[in-house]
Amino acid sequence: MMDVADESLELVALVRFEVPTAIRVGAPNDEVIHGHPLHGRGLYAYGAHEVIHSRWVKELQAINSVHSRYDPARWKHTHHYLLAFHDETVECVAGGFKAEVRRTTLAKACRELLQWVMGTGA
Repeated sequence: MMDVADESLELVALVRFEVPTAIRVGAPNDEVIHGHPLHGRGLYAYGAHEVIHSRWVKELQAINSVHSRYDPARWKHTHHYLLAFHDETVECVAGGFKAEVRRTTLAKACRELLQWVMGTGA
């Protein structure tokens, strides 16, 4: 656990999803990860995963297929990523991601990410 007020330098991983289509954040946590439908198929706690042949991607594709300008080729390079943390799981359907590890403070990393999201920096 890291405290955002702690100013010591730590290794912090920053992940930016490219062209995100959908994001889910929440359950399950590490104590009930074995209840996730993908557990036993490679999913484990504290891991970064890519779900191949994702049902979620297929569901999103089916929903979007009713649009008059639907293009199935757009979904060819869509990925389902799953990050299993201690307190929650983050799942994202996106075109890709960029990840980097920096030695910084958590507060500085959070500020930089906020600036990037707001379009005012990095």
